[in-house]
Amino acid sequence: MLVIGPAIIVSSVATRYYVGGLVGLALVLWGVWETPEIHPYLKVIINWKSRKQVAQIKDSSISGIGNVQAQRDVIIQVPKDGESPEKEELRLVKSQRTGDKSARLWIENFGKRPVYLNAYAIGASRQEFLGSRRLVEPGKTVVLSITTSYYNFENDKSYDITVWSDQGTKFPFVIRF
Repeated sequence: MLVIGPAIIVSSVATRYYVGGLVGLALVLWGVWETPEIHPYLKVIINWKSRKQVAQIKDSSISGIGNVQAQRDVIIQVPKDGESPEKEELRLVKSQRTGDKSARLWIENFGKRPVYLNAYAIGASRQEFLGSRRLVEPGKTVVLSITTSYYNFENDKSYDITVWSDQGTKFPFVIRF
């Protein structure tokens, strides 16, 4: 319909047959309406409240948080009494040297929520980003391969390894080969 409609419009206008032009226009509009990739839609947002809203939490177990201000909807999860907020918890299970400049780390998530790892650093070297985020599900172990261009890994020597999650949490480990 998207091709036939313009052809009918052009030929109808050239022959001054305006009814054909209207039929061609109807075919074009029908083709646009039925194609989901270019389907027009109307979205009306009525913001009855100002974007400069400030909410203050008082008389609560978390009243020390202070003011909450946001440009969009905010969800605040409050832990129940006696319950601490969930945090990312990882533990180094095993390490293995695989070459002079490479090693493998077995990292276990013993927390309650999944952790996405995205970077690491060896010693004081710069942060190296993983090719893609590595998911470590609760109760599971993931193998992380690391490489360095600054050190040669040696036996009977300790190395400081830092791993970062996508939430910015820093996990320092000390490994010894």
